[in-house]
Amino acid sequence: RKAESGAYVCPGDELGSMAEGLIPGKGTYEANGHIFSSLVGEVLMREAGGETVVEVSQQGSRSSVAAAVPEKGNIVLCRVTKINPRHAATEILLVGDRTLHEPFSGIIRAQDARSTDVDSVQIEKCFRPLDIVRAQVISLGDRKSFFLSTADDHLGVVSAMSRGGERMTGVDEKTMKVEGGEETEARKVAIGSPPSS
Repeated sequence: RKAESGAYVCPGDELGSMAEGLIPGKGTYEANGHIFSSLVGEVLMREAGGETVVEVSQQGSRSSVAAAVPEKGNIVLCRVTKINPRHAATEILLVGDRTLHEPFSGIIRAQDARSTDVDSVQIEKCFRPLDIVRAQVISLGDRKSFFLSTADDHLGVVSAMSRGGERMTGVDEKTMKVEGGEETEARKVAIGSPPSS
């Protein structure tokens, strides 16, 4: 399905596919031939060299408010960029419902990923690159990086693609399933919504 120009989207929302003749532009990323939004904003379609470029713009969108900077205790939305046995590295996209005007990186350490079995957490069974994750800032790291936690039930993966490139939904706190299929993968899944402040 192709997003319409002017539509309001959030990080992880699918905008269309390369097979539909779309080219990923600013504010988007491509995974397995599908194009997704990396921002909160409005969809823009523009022609360039005979091709249609899809972009997400924050100009005039509901997110173009005061610049946000993560602080301890904030709930953030981030995208996993890489994982290793000790932690998942992320790019922070949103602080609450406010878009960041400069990039910040976040680190989810193995001991901060879950509230149970902390000593036996396996990062690769919690997160995969390109997962969209809801997390809480627990402390300031160094060089514009923040330590994040997904230990609470409402924190964790909110949007993910399978290894085969299919969109998945959460089944329980440890499992995601391909939409319309039987294939499952392990994740630290966000259950429910954050408590109201």
